[in-house]
Amino acid sequence: MRIKDDELAVKYAKAWLTDIGEADATVKSGNCAFCHTTADLPQYDEALNQKGHTIYKLEGCPE
Repeated sequence: MRIKDDELAVKYAKAWLTDIGEADATVKSGNCAFCHTTADLPQYDEALNQKGHTIYKLEGCPE
């Protein structure tokens, strides 16, 4: 089941930004539109099953 939770989305986004060296970036729940919560993205199944979430990187995001 996928949950639309603003606080969790911001928490995960901040953790990912810290991991890529952007800890000072501003993250707001308004930036999370949950665009991908219903998409079928099998390439993320493993991460979703292991962590319960994944970061869907848009064009230009570091790997």
